[in-house]
Amino acid sequence: MKNRLFGLAVLTAVLLALLSCESAGSGGNSSPEPGPLKFSDAGAGFNGNRQGPSCSTADIDNDGDIDIFFSGYPATALYRNKGNNTFESGGFLEFTNTDYSASVFADVDCDGDFDLIRMGRTGSSSTAYTVVELNNGSGSFTSETAGLTALRQGDIAAGDVNNDGYPDILIQGMDSSGNFMTCLYLNNGDPDDDGWDFFSESTFTFIELARGSVEFGHLNDDDYLDLLITGLDSSSTKQTMIYLNDGDSGDDGWDDTFSELPGHPLPGMYNCESAIVDIDNDQDNDIILAGDTGQGECLIFTNDGNAGFTDGQTLTGVSAAFLVTGDPDDDGDPDLIVGGWYGQDGYTARTFFYRNNEGTFEEEENIELTDMQDGAGSFFDSDNDGDLDLAICGGSGATAYGFLYLNGRF
Repeated sequence: MKNRLFGLAVLTAVLLALLSCESAGSGGNSSPEPGPLKFSDAGAGFNGNRQGPSCSTADIDNDGDIDIFFSGYPATALYRNKGNNTFESGGFLEFTNTDYSASVFADVDCDGDFDLIRMGRTGSSSTAYTVVELNNGSGSFTSETAGLTALRQGDIAAGDVNNDGYPDILIQGMDSSGNFMTCLYLNNGDPDDDGWDFFSESTFTFIELARGSVEFGHLNDDDYLDLLITGLDSSSTKQTMIYLNDGDSGDDGWDDTFSELPGHPLPGMYNCESAIVDIDNDQDNDIILAGDTGQGECLIFTNDGNAGFTDGQTLTGVSAAFLVTGDPDDDGDPDLIVGGWYGQDGYTARTFFYRNNEGTFEEEENIELTDMQDGAGSFFDSDNDGDLDLAICGGSGATAYGFLYLNGRF
């Protein structure tokens, strides 16, 4: 599955997840004369991950360099960025391995460093696993269940849904018994000034899904985050649901209620990924969906500013899909990577790079990325040179890949 953080859509997710919390940022000096967009393999020596992998990026040790977390088969690892595009793993933290996984960085306890929330399957059994890896301040972590239900084969996102300054968690998937679940966990903050008080589940009942995606994002013209949830229900029906946040209707505090958006054109989808991002720079967020509707598809839906969605561009369809959004060419609009199973046989792995040209995606055939399916990735500035590089992992058959692609513009 996916990651969020750093990049355009990914940076938006950081801001939503951290809000008033102090962010551990990265930076760098930009070149006055950028060259054409191109990516080259840095030879970073990552182990490679497939089978429901995740990829998340953040500066976990506040040293000014962005670090990388990968999960999936065969190994889960955090790679610490040592500068000069060199990374080290192991020695400072051993993670429980998970596949069929998802992860996101967010400062859940608002202490000024990035924590890691992750989910997945442990071992080869059906055991589900969800933890918060609390950052101790120097890049070491303590594992806490933190009130979260253990889930696998789903997705996870962070965002401040009630505008209290603490990031909340949206998660879907299957528990160890195979029950489908979708849960919103509200961050309890530190009400007694004696330390972070974990999460409590929202009282609102959402559709129970797995094998899909979850997103926070502003979809209408209010100040509250809305929810996008896709996947299979327990009767194997493909679903895509938009829940609009009701906010504070009575001026007496957040309502903890949502209104399902009726009549939207988004199809039901699973083995999929989604993104909420402003594709056309009209100051409202659009939606990208890629995955299985009965066939592989990649679809764009444009927003009128008040959660009125219209069919937009159709890109090359894939199933077992992954998306990565960001602005590596620094032209002010989000570009797109789409990967997955492609073609009539359904078993050819492909990775496509689409450049955004004033709201229309155009395939950039001169950018060569390794073909893979069921992957995950993140745009981020690995070398602090002012442009976005790419961490990506995934599989093709039994082969697991993990790459750092350096942006050659600067």
